Amino acid sequence: MGTDSCDDQALSSYGAQYIFSKNLEKYCKNGSKKEMKEMGEMGQDSFSRIISKEAQEALLMDSL
Repeated sequence: MGTDSCDDQALSSYGAQYIFSKNLEKYCKNGSKKEMKEMGEMGQDSFSRIISKEAQEALLMDSL
């Protein structure tokens, strides 16, 4: 406890959250603009917790 959360793998819990959130933001047709903005922000927060540049690059190339 008391330490920053981080992952070093693309297919980690934060990576999965990033993919899920960004896809909802991009493809969901039932949510409000506010909800879609929040999904995008949640995805970016998850992405920022991935500390490996290689894992980040893999997500950016394959996730959307």
